[in-house]
Amino acid sequence: MSGAPPRSEQNLYKVLGVERDASTDDIRKAYKKLSMKHHPDKGGAEEDFKAVARANDVLSDDRKRQIYDSTGSVEGETPIHHEQQQQQQQQHHFSGGFPGGNPFGGMPFDFGGMFNMFGQGGQSTGGPRVRKAKAPPKIHEIPLTLNDFYHGRTIQIQFERQKFCSSCKGEGCKNFVPCGPCNGRGMIEHIMQIAPGMQAIQRGPCGNCSGEGRAPGPACTSCKGKKFTSHEKSLDIKIEPGMKVREVLIFEKECSDNHEYMEAGDVHIILTEAEDASAFKRDGTTLHVNVQFTLSECLLGCNKTFMGHPAYPEGLTLSFPPGLMSGTVFTVEGKGMPRRPEGGHGNLLCSVRVVVSDAERERLVSQSAAVRAIFT
Repeated sequence: MSGAPPRSEQNLYKVLGVERDASTDDIRKAYKKLSMKHHPDKGGAEEDFKAVARANDVLSDDRKRQIYDSTGSVEGETPIHHEQQQQQQQQHHFSGGFPGGNPFGGMPFDFGGMFNMFGQGGQSTGGPRVRKAKAPPKIHEIPLTLNDFYHGRTIQIQFERQKFCSSCKGEGCKNFVPCGPCNGRGMIEHIMQIAPGMQAIQRGPCGNCSGEGRAPGPACTSCKGKKFTSHEKSLDIKIEPGMKVREVLIFEKECSDNHEYMEAGDVHIILTEAEDASAFKRDGTTLHVNVQFTLSECLLGCNKTFMGHPAYPEGLTLSFPPGLMSGTVFTVEGKGMPRRPEGGHGNLLCSVRVVVSDAERERLVSQSAAVRAIFT
């Protein structure tokens, strides 16, 4: 009876609904989604749930996935596909359908000596997995003061970077020789007896050369076979006036080389706020400061000098008019942070807070008649 093979025998990539070049993260996301969908506790079929779990177990493991991609089989299992099972069953039926069993007598019934279970024409591809395009970035945070964000500055960071050896191009040797165990083919064959007179060839990547078919020759004299050389790298981090907190500066391909990727990763510099004793606090291009007034200053007006404004190292002096009320926000235009890229500066917002001193309270009591006369 014909029909689709069970989920357990289907292509593992199709079981998870991903492409053959899917990343490990793509596989993880697909498994999480399908395992929830097919979980028996949620009404799913147990066979489908097990098939999804089996596919994830193989494809999320680099070694198992390489073997599966090369041979079509899962490590520890006999790689017989559904169509091949049908063919095998027909062959067994044909052998036993003659009077006396095998029509060839004592000769092995092997259809030409070998029956390849792993693809058409007895061919199977080996070799290492194709490298991914670009390595992930390395992230560094640089804490900056309000003064750094206001005026800008240049910071130099130094680090050690591993680069492919220029002499051997990261191979660790000057040349290669054919691998002995696989004779340069990259694949190892094992002959299995699957039935009387019938054999199968199991092919898999050579463990000695990881499927490359070659073994390293004499070690490179420059890197002594390590494949990498160490270099001191300096990066000049230019902080422009008015840059924002959490802004990211990207330096392309400045990470160490990695054999798993075709290109080195980028260095990401994230600008963060350092602990700062300044009374001024930033919000975009706006600066905020809390101002405390005595009762007399609030009523009569005054001049106040603030320390810590990045543009005024000797202090910023502001004039406040009479009659300020506690909770009022006094705006000073053009005294905020630099604006990028349009230029100019944002505003400074001064939040007013009135505090009545003990001496002022005593005067209010002793001079209540005079104060009342002023306001009536």
